Amino acid sequence: MRQLKPTDIVRTNKGYMKINGVELAELKECEVNIEPNVKSLPLMNSGSDGEVTMSYKCTIAFKLNKRYSRFKPAILEAAKKLQNFVFDFEGTNYTPDGEEEESISITDAWVKGKTTLIKLAAENDFGEDAFEAGFMIENSDYTNIIDDGEDWGSK
Repeated sequence: MRQLKPTDIVRTNKGYMKINGVELAELKECEVNIEPNVKSLPLMNSGSDGEVTMSYKCTIAFKLNKRYSRFKPAILEAAKKLQNFVFDFEGTNYTPDGEEEESISITDAWVKGKTTLIKLAAENDFGEDAFEAGFMIENSDYTNIIDDGEDWGSK
């Protein structure tokens, strides 16, 4: 059985939340979604309706694994100025062999909904908080993609 050495690098799926390049938190779980907002249109000489995409609802649902002391104070300071808490998001998935990675970068995302600044309960898990954020689809890009050998640009 192979033993891990302190010099070995163990790569796992990871995600970070940053403001101005400063890491604010490490993500435990994360799901980035885009959902089309469609409008049905009746089609002439057809028994069915057509659909046209009007916009996209873009969300990031995440749980924080590790929280830095400046995360919730930054949300509070934004709230005092009646502003959204805006952050940059970076997430990376690795293949099981660690050879390839797929990364997405989203700038200017904002925290949505209620934020609990503090909760006192004996059964509370202080190492985990759940949030939802929104973003503009124009502010998202894949920075790395896993090459599947297909030429998707010509289809």
